[in-house]
Amino acid sequence: MNLIQVDPLAGIISLIAVFISIYSFFSLQKLTLRIKESEEKFNNSYFYFDRNTHFEGFLKDCPECFKMYQVNLKEAEEAGISHREIVYLLEGVSLITTICSQEKRDLMMYIQENEYWSSFLKNEHTKIVWKYTRQMVSNPIKENIDRFVNTTNSS
Repeated sequence: MNLIQVDPLAGIISLIAVFISIYSFFSLQKLTLRIKESEEKFNNSYFYFDRNTHFEGFLKDCPECFKMYQVNLKEAEEAGISHREIVYLLEGVSLITTICSQEKRDLMMYIQENEYWSSFLKNEHTKIVWKYTRQMVSNPIKENIDRFVNTTNSS
């Protein structure tokens, strides 16, 4: 019987190479799974945002539809607010609620930590627009934004 002799150093190097290959394979599988999850999360987020803004975007061309939300456009216009401003804020609120929903983040914390939205919602004119927009969103969203708007001073 012929035995093959292997240099001990070559054997150790070969064994290390096998372990590195196995580790790399599983690491790559884990990374691929994370990328797929991130891609799916992004696609879901985009789908919901696109669907919501597409639907809400119809309001720009249908001021009479505000009646269905019990928004008094005549009163808003007397306060210097156009229906397009209400739609703009509504679409913005849809964006941040979609982000928070997909990222499993608290809406109030997101607003407080995001300089753009924090500043935007502190603006006195935005607060007036919010008075009319708030009637068009669900209670949890309304409560969070109300709490932020009512506890902050304008910048």
